[in-house]
Amino acid sequence: MLNISLDLKTLSYKKAGIGRYCINLSQQLVNRNKFNFFGISGPETDVNLLHSMVLSGKINLPIKSSLIRSFIVPFLLPKKIELHHSMDNSGIINFKNKIKKITTIHDVLVFLYPEYFSLKHRTIVSNLIKMAVKSSDHIITDSNSSKNELLSIFSKINPEHISVIPLASNIKQLNSISDKSVHNLYGIPNNYLLSVGTFEPRKNLARLIESFLELKHSKKLQDVGLVLVGGKGWLDSGVGSDKEDLNKKGIFPIGFVEDELLPYLYSNAMAFIYPSIHEGFGLPPLEAMSCGSPVILSNSSSLPEVGGDAVLYVDPFSVESIKEAIERIVYDDELRKSMAKKSMIQSQKFSWDRTAEQTEEVYAKVLEL
Repeated sequence: MLNISLDLKTLSYKKAGIGRYCINLSQQLVNRNKFNFFGISGPETDVNLLHSMVLSGKINLPIKSSLIRSFIVPFLLPKKIELHHSMDNSGIINFKNKIKKITTIHDVLVFLYPEYFSLKHRTIVSNLIKMAVKSSDHIITDSNSSKNELLSIFSKINPEHISVIPLASNIKQLNSISDKSVHNLYGIPNNYLLSVGTFEPRKNLARLIESFLELKHSKKLQDVGLVLVGGKGWLDSGVGSDKEDLNKKGIFPIGFVEDELLPYLYSNAMAFIYPSIHEGFGLPPLEAMSCGSPVILSNSSSLPEVGGDAVLYVDPFSVESIKEAIERIVYDDELRKSMAKKSMIQSQKFSWDRTAEQTEEVYAKVLEL
C-alpha cells in the first residue's frame, strides 16, 4: 500500500469544526485500510485519540505555529511518504519534490470579512492560505460555496484542482431522553432554544441575542431560554461577560460541552438556531439535524447546501427575520414535528464513510493511480 502522511495537530474536540473534521476523517481513513497512514501530532493533539488510531508511524512536532510547521514538516517525513494531507487551511512548503501535497481549505473568511479578525490573526491566516494555494497539488473544500469563493479570490487556480467533499455528523439522536438531566447539570430551563459554535463575530450571536430579548420583552417567550454552547473565540462575540446578568435575562452561555452530552442538548432543544454570517460548511446544524432537532439557519454562504429544504432560513443581518423564525417555530407544534422529521432525512445524506471514500478518490487522482 502507498504511504500518506496526515497532519494531526487539530486532532482534538476542542478545535471546534476543524477538530471534528480531523478526528472523524482520519479515523475513517485509517479504518478503511486503503493506504498506510503516518501521523504528525502537535501540542494540541488529543493523545488519547491519537493512540486509538492504528498508524504506520507517528512523530510529535511540539510546535503550535502552523507557519513554522509548514517549513519543518517536510524534513520530518520518512522517505517512503508519497503524499501529505494538511487538514486545516495550511499546507507545507515542499523541499522534497517527490511528495505530493493536498490541503483542505475550509473557508476563505479572512479575505471576505477581514474585520472579523485581529490584525495578527488576519495576517497569519491569509498568508497560510496563500501559501497552501501556491504549494498544493490539489485542494479540498467542504462546500461548493467555498470552492467558488476560493476561485474568485485566486483566479489562477485550475477548477479541476479543487474537489468539494462535504462533512458529516457522528452525533446520533437518542432513542430515549435519559434523566441524566443536562438541565440540572447546566442550570438551564426545560424549554430552550440552542446555538452551538465558537463565540466570535461571524457567528452573529449579537443579533440572535437581540432577537431573543425583544421577544422576551414582548412576553412571547415567557418560559423559553436561549442556551449558547461554545468556547470564547476572538474579538467581540456579542455575548456579554456577566454570566449572572445573562442568566436573569434567560440566556445561558455554558461553554464547551463534551461530545457525550451534546446529543442531550440537541435532542431536547425546541429548535437549533445558527444565524452565522458565513460558513465554509456548518457542522453544528448538521449535528442538530442528525438528532432530530428543528433548525433555523442563515440563508448565506454554504449553509443552504447543508440544510436543503429541511430548515427555516433567515436573513442573518435582519433581527426581524430571526425573530419571525423563532416565534413561528416556538408556537407551531406541528411545524416543529414536521421539521424534526425533515432534519433526520436531510442528515442521512451525509456520512463520514462517504467523506473518506471521496478523499481517497482525490488521493488516487493526485497519485495518478
